[in-house]
Amino acid sequence: MTIKSENTPTLVIFFNDWEVFPQGINAGGGESATLCLAKALAALGRRVIACANLPGGECTFGGIEFWNFGPNYDIHLIEKRLREIGPYCAIAATLAHPFLLLREHQHCLVRVIINHSPSSTASGLDPSTVFNMIDRMICVSEAQRESVLTCSSRPEMMTVIRNGFDPQVFPYSGPEGRNWRKLIFIGRIEAAKGVHVLVDAFQELKRRFQDIELAIYGNISGWPDMMKLKPSLEKGLPGLKFMGKASQAELSLQLRRAGLLIFPSIAFESAGLVVLDAQASGCPVAAFDVGGVAEYLQDGVCGTLIREHTAAALAAATIKLLTDTDRLRQYSINCQSAVQHYTWRETTNAVLRLVDELTSNNARKSSEDPTYTLLLTNKALRHTVDFEGIVLEQLLDDHCAIGEGRAIAAQEISRLLAYKPHLPEVHLWQGLQYEIQGAKQDAIAAFKRSCSLSKPNDWQPFFRLVMLQSETGEYQSAAINAAEVLKRVPNFPMRGSLENIIASVTGQFAQ
Repeated sequence: MTIKSENTPTLVIFFNDWEVFPQGINAGGGESATLCLAKALAALGRRVIACANLPGGECTFGGIEFWNFGPNYDIHLIEKRLREIGPYCAIAATLAHPFLLLREHQHCLVRVIINHSPSSTASGLDPSTVFNMIDRMICVSEAQRESVLTCSSRPEMMTVIRNGFDPQVFPYSGPEGRNWRKLIFIGRIEAAKGVHVLVDAFQELKRRFQDIELAIYGNISGWPDMMKLKPSLEKGLPGLKFMGKASQAELSLQLRRAGLLIFPSIAFESAGLVVLDAQASGCPVAAFDVGGVAEYLQDGVCGTLIREHTAAALAAATIKLLTDTDRLRQYSINCQSAVQHYTWRETTNAVLRLVDELTSNNARKSSEDPTYTLLLTNKALRHTVDFEGIVLEQLLDDHCAIGEGRAIAAQEISRLLAYKPHLPEVHLWQGLQYEIQGAKQDAIAAFKRSCSLSKPNDWQPFFRLVMLQSETGEYQSAAINAAEVLKRVPNFPMRGSLENIIASVTGQFAQ
């Protein structure tokens, strides 16, 4: 077990924007996988904070602190709390959006994204953009890695770590007592998952096996057309039943009883988590060969991979299996040894090794990076980074010290820009020195770069622009930046002066 100490960075995990129920039923594989990873990390003794859309509110469960960013993915709501937890490593599930904010956090030691999505750009940004914000992308299959590589030639930025299963939730059960005529589907009920293909195949199966059953587990509400068809399908095909969402415990029970899991996804799958859960439970699998599924299912050992993605091919493959129960029994027996090493404990250890390696590498780079020493030793520089609670007069004095070169030399700023071009304060420092030198247009350009990278509450580069643009006669721009300062700090000490600058353009002077 990992020993938790004050020097061990906290692990902050960001779910995507789907609803998350720490103690309930979750919508899909990505949410379930992220939750399993968080639980396994907490079980190793690490402090784990999970940030998610929590309809039930914040809680602590399974050793995990759940923080709520709400249904609108308002990550800024928890930013202040993140700044107060000390050093931490950030892991985001699929979406890259947290790193747009976290790249400005000095205490965020490592940034890793785990890509659960079938799409190479489902992070919300092009991979080449994402790679500039993170230390590593974890892909859950080689197929997914190859998909991302079609959009970006950065193989060194990707590591493949496969998903796992929880042996306590999905214990193995052999062939004894299984109903070989009972088929089961588990997943989101949507067109991409091929549920309609499965239903079409079941009609053919029903003509061949009168006693066959098909239980479909998953939320149907996201597919209105299928909801309308549900009553007639269940009535016209005895044995077919849409079961709705179910708990992990219920799914585990059904996988220990079923004869065959059907995974008919017709779209690219990054992995197919339920394929692994089924094998762990001793349930053979029939799956379409899409994306990374072949990396989770050994064809001819624990089930069958179907190359043609049609209802006819699915029906034919299933008939072949159901008429050979000896093969199904052997598949069930094979499952016990085939997947026993693919536990979440093993997956988590691999993730943790990667995170700790990146932390160590980044710490070494930081010790070589002038930013590290300068921010710790120079008060004026430190104030421009951590400016909360610093009075305006003090900050302006600090700006003067920086501009005059008393806090940092121009050469050091150039070196810092080579190391850390994304830090807004470095561009601010450069602008201050240009301003003192009388290079006003260069200063304005530097302040604008700082503005584009600034934190939501950082008014400094906007204020410098107001003063410079007022001097150079750019009154419209000065008024716009004055309004931005007041938007960011409504009670700004020089509010009256800024309002008058705005009024000089709008014609409405402050009283």
